Amino acid sequence: MRHIITAILLCISNISYAFDDADIVFSYKHSMRINNNHVVIYYNKNQTTLRVVEKILNGKESSRKVKITPEKTESINNLFKKINWDTVDPKPILGLDGHSWGIITKNIRKSVWVPSHRTTERGLNDYLSLCMYLLKSTGLDENANEIK
Repeated sequence: MRHIITAILLCISNISYAFDDADIVFSYKHSMRINNNHVVIYYNKNQTTLRVVEKILNGKESSRKVKITPEKTESINNLFKKINWDTVDPKPILGLDGHSWGIITKNIRKSVWVPSHRTTERGLNDYLSLCMYLLKSTGLDENANEIK
């Protein structure tokens, strides 16, 4: 029973973010990492910055803003529009170690466990492209490590 309650709380924590006028909230959460265990990116199509909140496993958090060009804003909007939300399959795959990638808008809430696994079969190509673009736009790679 304790495990079920823990799992429910973990799921709720993955999707309950304040929007702060964001059009899209992206969440990357890793099950085992210490640094950048949880990264949240807030995107507002009317602004020229992304707000990035990075949390480490002990709960400490830092926040920063990343300037984006009008071209990047247009790319983010186009990548988002390209996603067929009906085909995005959030069903979990087997494994305890991994990461979830979430996209939340005012109308959509999707959290996908390890979207890089069986991506095409699960209908996640466009979903993964948007997530990767948001991470790279903030200077992070697909594992939420700083790009050197």
